Amino acid sequence: MTFTKLTLSLSLITGLAFAQLAFAQVDQARLTGTVSDASGGILPNVTVKIVNQKTGAAREAVSNASGIYFAPGLSASTYSVTATAAGLEPAAYKDINLAVGQERTLNIALQAAGVTTSITISGGDLAVVETSSATVGANVNAREVAEMPINGRQISQLYLLTPGAQSSGGGSFDNIRFSGQSN
Repeated sequence: MTFTKLTLSLSLITGLAFAQLAFAQVDQARLTGTVSDASGGILPNVTVKIVNQKTGAAREAVSNASGIYFAPGLSASTYSVTATAAGLEPAAYKDINLAVGQERTLNIALQAAGVTTSITISGGDLAVVETSSATVGANVNAREVAEMPINGRQISQLYLLTPGAQSSGGGSFDNIRFSGQSN
């Protein structure tokens, strides 16, 4: 390798690393998955409607030729998802929780018309394992904030609930470290 090719390669690797760090700073979630029939065959052009159960805001995505749908830019909330296609029974999922920066995969299987199946998904407050990225984050719900004995109600104290967060002093913003990073 010549010096120019080595420099170009190192620049590309560095750029990709910083692009991943910039992507980790989002406040939105994504929902993606594959739409298939009961036998596992992919289904293109299926309309997937995603509704925020708290605000009622709705978004639609359409599966591509590979049966994959993708809905970026969703706020952290609880959603209901409905998939519809001609000649097939609609599939509905409720209480799909999305956290900040999360990409959740929800694969959808549609049944032939006339076949009745009922699916109830109930996860409560169970944690979802994030497998699409190495980012670390935490959501603090209203109940945790109200019931926690936080001295002075400083938001910096809530940061310490994030996995990997450590206080190296009084717990103020300038004393909190995340996963061993420097101040």
